[in-house]
Amino acid sequence: MVINFIVDKQVEDQLLRKRNEKFEIGLLVGQEYIGEDNNEEYLVLGSIATPKFVDQDKNNQVQIMNSIQDVNIDWTLEHMHQISRMMYGGNIVLGFYLLFPEENAINDNTESHLSTLLKSYIKEYSNATKAIPILLYNQKTLDLKMTNDKFKYKLKSNSFKVQEGLYRDSFQRFKCNLNLGLKLKVEKLGNLSDIKLKLFKDIKDFTESLFKSSIFLIDNQQYNNDLVIKDTFKNDKIVNIDIINEMNDNVVSKDSDQILISQGTIDCQIVVYKKSKISKIISDLKSDIIQTMNNRIDILTDSSNSNELNLQNKTITLPQRVEIQLLPTSLILCDYLLTKETYQDISSRILDLLQLPESSLIDSIKSVENDSVDSLIKSSKSSTSKSTSSTKPINNNNNSTTQPPKTKTNNNNNTNILVAIAIGILLIAYIYSIYSK
Repeated sequence: MVINFIVDKQVEDQLLRKRNEKFEIGLLVGQEYIGEDNNEEYLVLGSIATPKFVDQDKNNQVQIMNSIQDVNIDWTLEHMHQISRMMYGGNIVLGFYLLFPEENAINDNTESHLSTLLKSYIKEYSNATKAIPILLYNQKTLDLKMTNDKFKYKLKSNSFKVQEGLYRDSFQRFKCNLNLGLKLKVEKLGNLSDIKLKLFKDIKDFTESLFKSSIFLIDNQQYNNDLVIKDTFKNDKIVNIDIINEMNDNVVSKDSDQILISQGTIDCQIVVYKKSKISKIISDLKSDIIQTMNNRIDILTDSSNSNELNLQNKTITLPQRVEIQLLPTSLILCDYLLTKETYQDISSRILDLLQLPESSLIDSIKSVENDSVDSLIKSSKSSTSKSTSSTKPINNNNNSTTQPPKTKTNNNNNTNILVAIAIGILLIAYIYSIYSK
């Protein structure tokens, strides 16, 4: 078995520019591909720096990281969890990178700390790959090491190659808009944790049933699952997928409470390596549907967002999916917008999670599910100018942004019209009384 690591040149250039500045740890995102000959390819498509740890128990003191010994593992894994929710179907957190400004920074002590981090990564991340790539950079050398449980998480040097336009030229994007209106069964409405796990199971069961009984039209055609993507689609346009199915979209059982997941269009998107077969498109699409639904439920059942759930009426309005480009690369990620969040809310979150410069923010946000970026920005500005005590919902339903309340001028106009009508009626009555005499 051969293991090949391929790094997009945009990723390497980005890391090389920073390697002499300071110590830094971050995530590598991309895909794992296993060919028919069982050879493995690990494709590194993006890098995301881990934000500095802010210790809330010490008056929000920012922890300075000068070496691997200073890395807060829990914080790093929490960042990994947040970034993994931002992945479209097919992409995952592959591993980590470390930048060392000084030479000879890699030693036994460094590897010991890394080993602890990697064990925790394997334990916490269900999508962990067979081999975990670790990119190590210092002033003079670029090195890729790999590890797994067979190596007892010790680092083993491995060759890698850098490819210009890896993401741009070797991957195909597919989109699918899924109209969804689910009633999911929850026998007993208990605590949020139990409800969440139950919903996860029902969403998976529903998606499995949907895919077993559906026909998939890719670019308006039905293809053999064994065809190779690069031989089937010859241009780089985003290809649309339609799911043709007549099954009832409700998953319910008698004598059970039901939670309605409010109807709307779910934006699903996948990025597939062109060496893969058509069957990979279908499997990644299924994974993306399950993942994006679970992510939304997970966000809603977070304690800080639990007021977004209307469990008395047993309804759940899902957060909107927002498409983001990880500049300066071409990699597409996503975030989720709660009904009461604004453009400012999602902006600050993106800047923090992705460690982007503020100047690139407008170019980073590409689309908003069931809405537009312009509407999001305008609604946010309108909401901010109208009230400083509370934030107006951006999208309470599946229509466009919330309409502003009628102004005082409009109310005065309506009053004047009613007065004029009343005077007219009195005048007519007066004239009628004169002529009747």
